[in-house]
Amino acid sequence: MGRFGIATAVATVLLSACGGTFGTPGPSSGPAFIEAGRISEERCGKDLCVSQVFTNAGNEPGSGECQLIKLEFLQSHRDTKGPKFVLPIVQPGDTTTVRARWPRNDVANRNVFGFACEPGPLM
Repeated sequence: MGRFGIATAVATVLLSACGGTFGTPGPSSGPAFIEAGRISEERCGKDLCVSQVFTNAGNEPGSGECQLIKLEFLQSHRDTKGPKFVLPIVQPGDTTTVRARWPRNDVANRNVFGFACEPGPLM
């Protein structure tokens, strides 16, 4: 087998690892929270209320923790971390809604909000 044959054999092994079960993570062991739908924002008194539905995409019931994050695109391009929330125990495939308040006087027109939740799915 020449150089070309060896290179072809090595490439075949490496590429087959990417497409098969070798190198591909299995389903998350335990709970794994992912966003379900769009985030919503609404006024609640003098504050802004931000809500997001999360689905337990894992294979076991469980709890998790989410944190509200404000992304500032125009001025500083930085993240400002907000409050943290403990999720209730959620069955696989079921959803829960997280609702958080952010002071309205600390929100600019181009701010974007999101939640970071753990545990997330395996990647």
